[in-house]
Amino acid sequence: MMDEALAWLSCVVAAAQGIAGHADAIVSAVGGLLAIYGRVTATKVIKR
Repeated sequence: MMDEALAWLSCVVAAAQGIAGHADAIVSAVGGLLAIYGRVTATKVIKR
């Protein structure tokens, strides 16, 4: 039982580390999308 718990825990830790490693890329991608959306919205408002 203990071995199963340790294996599960190490799996969770590995997943968390993987997510943390990708967090910067995810934040950058989301920030980029927001910037593009903001520009498009601003352009539409200006054209009115």
